[in-house]
Amino acid sequence: MSKKESKQRLDCWQKKLEQDRDAWERFSSKFDHREELYFGSRELKPVVENDAKRTTPHVRNIICELIEAQIDPTVPQPKVSGHSQEREYLAKVVEDKIRNELDRMPMEALNDVAERIVRIQGGVLYMAEWDSSSGDHEHTGDLVITAMHPKQIIPQAGVYTGFRDMDHFFIKRSTTKTYIKRRYGVDVDDEQE
Repeated sequence: MSKKESKQRLDCWQKKLEQDRDAWERFSSKFDHREELYFGSRELKPVVENDAKRTTPHVRNIICELIEAQIDPTVPQPKVSGHSQEREYLAKVVEDKIRNELDRMPMEALNDVAERIVRIQGGVLYMAEWDSSSGDHEHTGDLVITAMHPKQIIPQAGVYTGFRDMDHFFIKRSTTKTYIKRRYGVDVDDEQE
């Protein structure tokens, strides 16, 4: 791909990102409001119009207490079934492999974070990706799983029925330009975001 084609492609996706971000911006305040309720607020809503803004000296964060009471620290375990009696052994092998991967990764911490996000925001996205830069002397690369907050995902504008119906969506995460160059082979030194 030539530099000109690469620039045109980048410009096209940046326009899509801008359109999708503008459409998604109105939901962002709802996310912030839910987290404000969870973390507790001293602000009192005025009872009558033109009432002075006041704060309360006491905060009993009942929302946080109710959410914390619903947190389940257990990591869901895999269950794989074979299509036939002969394939039950293979299903057991796959199930054991998944269980070993869950034990190797910090799934308890990820599950704990995800449980809170789900209770506060209504959903969470697990992103599974392959990191080819890690590994050891026996293998190259490793599986990486991340629990993503809904504010980190920008869906396609106008599609509200689910991810399967979207042509694209964007993931907001902080990274460096050097990492993008090394990982994807694209030079973004002249770009803002």
